[in-house]
Amino acid sequence: MILDLNTVRRQKGYAKIDLPDLQGHLSLPYEIKNLIGSIEVNQWEFEKFDLLIDGSVDVLVPCDRCGQMYWQHVTLDDKELFVIGHEPNREGEEKHLSEDDISTFYTPNGRVDVIELLSEYILNSLPSKLVCSDECAGPEELLQKLEFIDLILEDQGGK
Repeated sequence: MILDLNTVRRQKGYAKIDLPDLQGHLSLPYEIKNLIGSIEVNQWEFEKFDLLIDGSVDVLVPCDRCGQMYWQHVTLDDKELFVIGHEPNREGEEKHLSEDDISTFYTPNGRVDVIELLSEYILNSLPSKLVCSDECAGPEELLQKLEFIDLILEDQGGK
């Protein structure tokens, strides 16, 4: 789904997209369910728009310890600034990035791919270490091997 910011401008500078309407169109490597929330678009200057994402989703991911698939709940809460036009080119000047620069995106034609944007937010919102539970000890075969090695070390007086 492509969001045209020029159309939003003509609609009094506000638009709302319900996230469940996008669920079947997302390009993710994982299965998802329970996608709720919305993307709100607010125009605050002629060519500047805030996109506010607020919602949550459950993502089926593999545990990094045991490899079993489990549902990871993800909260989506982000704000981005989109500017219609090209990024200013200050040739010869050293650019110092501010926090605003990091979350500002330029779109020459005013079009934003909402599907790609939401897919990225979901993936970036996943924890860096995916663990199915605090009690997860890891792969059972590895644990059995470690227990066997402990038994051998005990028998040899090494432990």
